[in-house]
Amino acid sequence: MPGHAQDRAFVGNVVQAIEAYGSGALGPAEIPLDAVDRIVAIGSDGMMNAVAEARRARLKRYFRPDHRAIASINLPMR
Repeated sequence: MPGHAQDRAFVGNVVQAIEAYGSGALGPAEIPLDAVDRIVAIGSDGMMNAVAEARRARLKRYFRPDHRAIASINLPMR
């Protein structure tokens, strides 16, 4: 449960969460996605691939055409 008035809660994957935020399904966006010029994402290679594909397709309408995305892939330590 959100702890502050500006917090949002979502159950799903990161692509679905970004889409819900961008579409207004989570309420008014404090920072509209079309104002975002950089995305920094950290996660598994599978998640990074999903986000990269969605950013070029499903999520494209929400972001500025000139935004930059930076991804860091976490690998399991052995």
